[in-house]
This record gives sequence, C-alpha cells and structure tokens, in this order.
Amino acid sequence: MSWDGDNLLHELSRLYSADARIDEIAMLPSTDGLDGTMSTTPISSVFPQAFFVFEHKLAIALPAVKPLYKAAIHLVLSVPSRTSTTISNSSGERGGEAAEDLEVAAAAARAVVLVNGEHATA
Repeated sequence: MSWDGDNLLHELSRLYSADARIDEIAMLPSTDGLDGTMSTTPISSVFPQAFFVFEHKLAIALPAVKPLYKAAIHLVLSVPSRTSTTISNSSGERGGEAAEDLEVAAAAARAVVLVNGEHATA
C-alpha cells in the first residue's frame, strides 16, 4: 500500500485538532481489525488503515511512518528558507502566509518527533 506523506501529515494534524488531549501514541504493524466504533475521534476516511484514536490514545500503522516522516522532515527543513523570504519581504504581502507556514512547520515537527525511532526509547 502506498500513502502520500503530505496527506498523512494533514490527517495527523486533523486528528490532533479533533482530540487535543492525545497523550499516548503507539506504532502498530497494522490498524486493521481495530473497531472503528470504539474510536472517540473520527478516523480518517482517506486513510482508515493509517490511524486509530481511542480514549486519547493514537495508533499509527507502521507502513504510514516512512511517508509521514519524509513529508514532515521535508517541511521542517524548508521552513528557514520560506520564513527568511517572508521576513525580507517588507511589503507585508505574505504576513498571513508566514503564520500559516509556522503552523504547518509546528505540525510537521510534531510528526517528526512522534515517528522518530528514538522516541520510543527516550
């Protein structure tokens, strides 16, 4: 199964917005077979096998980790160049976009931390 990392990242951000009290995560071989009626947060209709949320616990399927990480790290690394362009633009045309860029970068940074292999041992 091939998943688009940008869409996975967007969906992860949506899940965190829907349940801001997520306090535990797990990476599972698969979320297949988990009962969607148990979930307190709407499960992705785009990626029903990628994420599962139940009682503020988030499960991420292992096949989704690599594309999610690649998309997130790409966004995190591209932020300095985008924000320096915004700051150097004195006309103020991109003010709202700069804030949006930082919100996207924060969501991407959260995803990098969540799916980083070191996270489980920290």
